Amino acid sequence: MEKKNSKIERQKRYGQFFSGQKVAELLVSLLPEWNHIGSVIDPMAGTGDMLSAVQGRKEKLERLVGIEIDNTIIEECKRKVPDAEIICGDAFLCSDAYGQNGWDLVITNPPYVRYQLQKVKNDVMPSREQIRKGLIDCIPSLCSLEDEKEMYLKAAKGYSGLSDMAVPSWILCAALVKKGGYLAIVLPETWLNREYAAPIQYLLLMNFDIIVIVKDKDTSWFDDALVRTCLLVARKKDIVSIADGKKKKTYIVKLGSGLAGDISLVEHLTYQGYCGYGALKQLMLSHLIFHTDEISSEYINTYTMFTDLFRNAFVQKLHKNQESFEITDFELLSQEMQRLFERHYEGKFFSVEQMGIKCGQGLRTGANEFFYGAIIGEDQENIVLQPRSWYEGKLVLPKRNIIRTLQNRRENAGLCVERDHLRTGLLYFQKDIRKSDYKKLSKRYTEQYSILPDNVERYITFGEELRLPGGKVFCELSSVKTNVRKDELGFSRFWYMLPELKDRHMPELCISRVAGGIPECLFVRQGEDKIAVDANFITIWGMENQQALQMLALFNSIWFQCNMELAGTVMGGGALKIEASHLRKILFPEYTQEQAENLSRCGNQICEENGINQKLREEIDLLSLSAFADSEDMYRKMRVLLKQKLSERGVNYDKQG
Repeated sequence: MEKKNSKIERQKRYGQFFSGQKVAELLVSLLPEWNHIGSVIDPMAGTGDMLSAVQGRKEKLERLVGIEIDNTIIEECKRKVPDAEIICGDAFLCSDAYGQNGWDLVITNPPYVRYQLQKVKNDVMPSREQIRKGLIDCIPSLCSLEDEKEMYLKAAKGYSGLSDMAVPSWILCAALVKKGGYLAIVLPETWLNREYAAPIQYLLLMNFDIIVIVKDKDTSWFDDALVRTCLLVARKKDIVSIADGKKKKTYIVKLGSGLAGDISLVEHLTYQGYCGYGALKQLMLSHLIFHTDEISSEYINTYTMFTDLFRNAFVQKLHKNQESFEITDFELLSQEMQRLFERHYEGKFFSVEQMGIKCGQGLRTGANEFFYGAIIGEDQENIVLQPRSWYEGKLVLPKRNIIRTLQNRRENAGLCVERDHLRTGLLYFQKDIRKSDYKKLSKRYTEQYSILPDNVERYITFGEELRLPGGKVFCELSSVKTNVRKDELGFSRFWYMLPELKDRHMPELCISRVAGGIPECLFVRQGEDKIAVDANFITIWGMENQQALQMLALFNSIWFQCNMELAGTVMGGGALKIEASHLRKILFPEYTQEQAENLSRCGNQICEENGINQKLREEIDLLSLSAFADSEDMYRKMRVLLKQKLSERGVNYDKQG
């Protein structure tokens, strides 16, 4: 078990989720056959799947190079691609990667290492600071870049520190492609809607033509995949203006698992007498638009994949005092939504932020097993809490030390969250400490704190000594250590004291971040004793009661549901994952005062009935579309769209209550 855990940790640290030969061969098959490709590099070669696929399908290669930082897999890569030049090193520091006039093809499956794991140098892996410095230092040396150098430098300096390692890897790969050359890359579908991917989206739109994107419709290409995979092929061109970037088009293909066979992921695909890769090639040449259970395709305006790009701070900063660009509300909608409208609406759209509403994530304790327990009793002064299974015994605490919390969707029946119905309690110490910690207090705070009951002190001490899987104790966990506050005179806060809860932790509305069926919005009935909401939910706050009721209806409407199906990420089991960033992007049409009042009335009915019956659901759906000239026609079209998107992830629309 220890060896297995070590392997998993290494995979996470190195981002080692190798492509596999079938995925690599599918990506190579998407490259145009009539263009000469003589020089090829994979800057993050792994075990050599990509290089092997290129070598198997491309003749007369002048140079085939792979770079891999992990010396434990170099020999496997060399065995798989004996004719390639395999270099052990860091691609961000390797002059062999950029010491010529660019590459005809840069192909890779970049490492997906979360930013938290990039904080410090570990083994041979660079820290995130070293990665950024290496990228910034190498760009001026790249002969493949001409007028684009400044744009790439700004991307290298401006990408978010919260980005995973794939983002600087994408920037490097895009920079290495020579003009007229190709970028072929494996991506998670999340790249389309993550805010930190804005620099990549911008470079692709301004400096490349995205020829094709092929998506894994059923999340079947990788055994351990939690989100859908995309394959992208793009050709490098001269930098264009924003206006010209908006004219570009991209062919999107979704492939189902039923097409896969022993030989390839499209073995059972047939079209006009062709099969397998040949059939896929013919489809790409025709730009045919169609939809079946196993394959679907569309030809879209490229920018509609990045609808929030033009509002991103990175892009706005790039164009400050330079080229001005106007993006209409209509153009910020997804391609599917634009087709539904057919420009039958000339009014304004508003984001939730423009309405003065805030969205974020709920409470993240850093150690739920310690801070959460089950409420099993209560009197006028105290609450009895049953801790998690690692601790035998019960806790009796003053009511001020427990906040009732909605941790999971299954804990609440219906759509209205009532305090008295919640059974999860949050340990919340602000002015209470262990007796053993009193002597450690800074003298500034000795009169401000009370002593916790002995049974609570025993619980905290036991938790402080309990060894968790991996060898750490609760107080050593990265998100828990930050609770500690200390000055030159001593402590002011201890590890078991969560930061003071903010409005986002005690919202008026919340939505599960992962929805098996149609996403639902819940009304949190806040009173004098506040209800906390866990990080499993997107939280929505900053509203007066009538506005909260109006938004409760809208966040349960077909308008919202369609937008989330288009924006969210479908996970391996068909569940839809949505984030606060998706809610910030959604645009609502402008409603009249009467329409807004009717939506509030519907929201109030949801609370009274603790749910939505069929009649009320239809009324809410029509009200959400009432700003449009033909709301009933829009409703019919949106029902078709919603059914289609739900069906693609295995959800039956008609069985959703």
